[in-house]
Amino acid sequence: MQKIKARDIIPECYIDTNLVETLLQIGTGKEHAVNHQKGCNNVACTMRKNDGFAVGVVDTDKQQPPYWDEFLPIEESHHLSLKKHESRSQYVILINPALERFLLDCVKEAELDLQDYGLPSNFDEFRHLTKDVDSKRETKFKNLFKALQNHKEMQILASVLTYLHCEGYKAETKYLSEIFQGKI
Repeated sequence: MQKIKARDIIPECYIDTNLVETLLQIGTGKEHAVNHQKGCNNVACTMRKNDGFAVGVVDTDKQQPPYWDEFLPIEESHHLSLKKHESRSQYVILINPALERFLLDCVKEAELDLQDYGLPSNFDEFRHLTKDVDSKRETKFKNLFKALQNHKEMQILASVLTYLHCEGYKAETKYLSEIFQGKI
């Protein structure tokens, strides 16, 4: 397997960046870091300018960039949708409705207590922390992500990211669908 560069993975916000780097177990040094872009539109713009392989990780915003119209659905779960560009080796992972809700739903289903990780259980306070630039490297979140690694949708996200990171241009949509369907 030929790994693509971590820079080809493009999360839209600080907490997404932390999650992706934690799930992929990649370093945070400049040569290992993912290509953080602030906002869904910037992720789309970065991908559009790039003819090469790319994976965007974004929230399902009310206003989606027109570039996403060029992507075809592969598979979806309750909180995750995976799409592939119709002619490029580019993928977008949409988190519905947003990463904060996804995380809190995973925490609830896993019967974890956010306070055990030094995080507030109040949605607004939790969301406020995720918007802070420091959430990009915050150990509290990394520990939470690791605790959630056995949650079904977190496993899907980790498996899709790992597969795309490792396979790059060789990725097959059938295999990606099977990840979502629990066959892999």
